Amino acid sequence: MVSKDKIESDLKEALKRRESERVSVLRLLLSALHNQEIDKGGTLDEQEIIPVVEGEIKKRREAIEGYRSGGREESAISEEHELKILESYLPPQLTDEELEDIVKRVIGENPGLPAGPLMGKVKEQVKGKAESRRVIETIKKLL
Repeated sequence: MVSKDKIESDLKEALKRRESERVSVLRLLLSALHNQEIDKGGTLDEQEIIPVVEGEIKKRREAIEGYRSGGREESAISEEHELKILESYLPPQLTDEELEDIVKRVIGENPGLPAGPLMGKVKEQVKGKAESRRVIETIKKLL
């Protein structure tokens, strides 16, 4: 279970241990959560925190690709470290077999449904336990 309190607690620990990279990542994550709370007009529950964490992870993945294509390996490695920190705030990820079972069940319940709407139905069921990229690849593989 991830909560804003847990992230704030982890930030305090990182500050005490002088883990500058972790401090930086957690501050950025808390800032993104705060912005989302402002947009919502209230506090976020776990199901609302997960998409924010996923969004930060997506930003890191895109930055890694950009740095690698630009020949900046050192920056890409730094982003990968940040990515690992953020991934620790997601629920345990589904195995490929578990994800395939969910996708097969959704396809069976919704025969003839195009990939886009299927993606939405599968995402409702996995809620942060599988990356969108993995879900899309699995749907394409099974259709």
